[in-house]
Amino acid sequence: MAAATALLRSLRRRDFPTSSISAFRSLTSGTKTSYVGHKWASLYRPFSSKPAGNDVIGIDLGTTNSCVAVMEGKNPKVIENSEGARTTPSVVAFNQKGELLVGTPAKRQAVKATNGDTFLGGEDFDNALLDFLVNEFKKSESIDLSKDRLALQRLREAAEKAKIELSSTSQTEINLPFITADASGAKHLNITLTRSKFEALVNHLIERTKAPFPLVFSTAADNQTQVGIKVLQGEREMASDNKSLGEFELVGIPPAPRGMPQIEVTFDIDANGIVTVSAKDKSTGKEQQITIRSSGGLSEDDIDKMVKEAELHAQKDQERKALIDIRNSADTTIYSIEKSLGEYREKIPSEVAKEIEDAVSDLRTAMAGENADEIKAKLDAANKAVSKIGQHMSGGSSGGSSSTGGSQGGDQAPEAEYEEVKK
Repeated sequence: MAAATALLRSLRRRDFPTSSISAFRSLTSGTKTSYVGHKWASLYRPFSSKPAGNDVIGIDLGTTNSCVAVMEGKNPKVIENSEGARTTPSVVAFNQKGELLVGTPAKRQAVKATNGDTFLGGEDFDNALLDFLVNEFKKSESIDLSKDRLALQRLREAAEKAKIELSSTSQTEINLPFITADASGAKHLNITLTRSKFEALVNHLIERTKAPFPLVFSTAADNQTQVGIKVLQGEREMASDNKSLGEFELVGIPPAPRGMPQIEVTFDIDANGIVTVSAKDKSTGKEQQITIRSSGGLSEDDIDKMVKEAELHAQKDQERKALIDIRNSADTTIYSIEKSLGEYREKIPSEVAKEIEDAVSDLRTAMAGENADEIKAKLDAANKAVSKIGQHMSGGSSGGSSSTGGSQGGDQAPEAEYEEVKK
């Protein structure tokens, strides 16, 4: 019904000389002459090739798409909707302002949602609070309520109620008298829960809701002051196999070692399919963005073709991706090893330094090839060789061990993070 209503609303904005205004008025007036339950609904009776006094308008209430048509002579003419399409998806949604979205705008909203964590829901927040209540009661009364089905049900209901109340209040009281009993008598549960405490309990769940939207990237070279952001559309693992929508650069990044700057990239898609991509340097707050307005978007055939191509090349793409990932990991490791070697060369035996240099050389040679397994083997060998720096330094003095371990860990951590986001 909602999709049909939207189509009729679209009709009112269009001028059709072959269709009378009274026909539009009759169809939308709610009179019994409009059979909206039929696959085709006419003004006075089920769809017919003969107009009953006026041109006939029909509504196809399909299960996946809907359309509106007007009779021109003996042939029905499908009328385009406000977006210029002949069919409207039978999808209804609401935007952040509570406004009703019907058809393609609603379908875009739904697609955005399915990109999130589909295994995350309100019950997960209830369960987090439920576990907290069970643990608190166990600490105070030494009774495990998780083994009492009746008590657990009361706790679950109280947890859901508390969650709802904390949406509008800063704290709430969870009071469950006679929740259980033992040899000493009845036991009661009374806990005051603040909103901040609840947010701390569910923080790990809140972080999961952000997954589809922001990604954190970093620089690929020392003292890099700008990064390029490319926006792509497609299903393939490799960027070159997807459609480019646009690109922009974030400039003014303070010079720093590679992997240290944190650049937050956020994708914002509104109900009309307009994509806004922004990149922000988290240390300086500098931000650049690009707005992408599709001239018509991909057709269903184009989307199906892209999906089929992705499925057809899935194994090959995964192999290419695995090779690139291991190369990126090897490149990051070489950077970290050479940095550590330059810092501690004077403090380790020359044979240890030579062994590390040889391992790095072998790794570089392997990276030039196409064998991911060989690169991984050489990467493991290089990591094993560089570990001798730590072994040698820890053998010198306990104080040196602590200092060296901290320094080396600090060098490697940023590159490890960069490795994840460089894909």
